[in-house]
Amino acid sequence: MLKKVIAVVAMMLFAGVASAEMIGMYADMDATICQGPIAPGAPTSYYVIATLTQLADVGITAAEFKIDNLPISDYAAGGFVTPEWTSAVTVGDPWTDFSIAWSTPQGAGTGLVLIGTLEFLMFNPAWVGADHMMEFVEGDTCQCLVVVDEAFVSVTAIGGKFWANCTDPAQCQCIEEPTATQDTSWGSVKALF
Repeated sequence: MLKKVIAVVAMMLFAGVASAEMIGMYADMDATICQGPIAPGAPTSYYVIATLTQLADVGITAAEFKIDNLPISDYAAGGFVTPEWTSAVTVGDPWTDFSIAWSTPQGAGTGLVLIGTLEFLMFNPAWVGADHMMEFVEGDTCQCLVVVDEAFVSVTAIGGKFWANCTDPAQCQCIEEPTATQDTSWGSVKALF
């Protein structure tokens, strides 16, 4: 009986990770493809999207994040990243700490919020090489990766990964899946007993 309870609790913990709010970059508006090409001379746009589960019915009014390993936007560096956000109410930049807010909740009923698009224009192939992984992480200033619900309460989000020029699609995953060998997860299960 105890083994069954432990198994059920472990599945619930891992299901919680899969059902959390997430911010990531995608090649499609359905937020399912987190990899794509960035090639010299060919402008390419990708979507920054928040996928909502717990807040899907009410939507979000703000988000804050940083994109780790986002290429520097500079001709001398080899290319430009041009963001276009869905709200004029923004603070900061996605390289260090970026915040965006809307006057009304976004994504209510759909569970998807288009935060903006990033257009990549590469001049030098070394600017973004093979298997270039960009990850949504906590911002430098706020030390947070969050979405804000309709009642203006911050909710911690999971950061997605985007893979440019992926050479092995099976290895280029949007998020790291939790495993039963993680100390914190198993310790949390054991602490219940």
